[in-house]
Amino acid sequence: MCEFHSATIVHAFTAAWEYQCCGTPVSVGDELTLWHVAWDEGLPGNDAYRRVQPLDWYVGHHVTSEEEGAAEDLVRVLALWEAHSDLDFRAGDDGYYAAARDSGRLVPITTMVPFDATWAGDDPPTPPARHTPREPQGWIMELEVLRRDG
Repeated sequence: MCEFHSATIVHAFTAAWEYQCCGTPVSVGDELTLWHVAWDEGLPGNDAYRRVQPLDWYVGHHVTSEEEGAAEDLVRVLALWEAHSDLDFRAGDDGYYAAARDSGRLVPITTMVPFDATWAGDDPPTPPARHTPREPQGWIMELEVLRRDG
């Protein structure tokens, strides 16, 4: 009798800035080892993407074994999307832009194309206005977990 093992499929987000400094672009079909942590719904703007695709992990080159809950697993990329959103200014001591709630949009692609992020030619408005950048804020990957290491 043959034992059946169902595949574990997860969805992960990685921010564009993770690939601006380092990393090889990912393509559908790639097998790779990725560091990840559980998706944190509590961070400002994180629900913009979760509303269009439920997420399990945050994947990043800057996630290491020293982070609480971090794991490194072998995965196969089954699908890939650019993650776009509007950005709202978040006031405070160190004001910043974060993905606007309910503004997430996905564009299916086969290979991620990192870009050199600059505001040149795509300047954000004076806060607190909403900004719609042309470039994606990151990528969402549908992953088959091949081996759990963490």
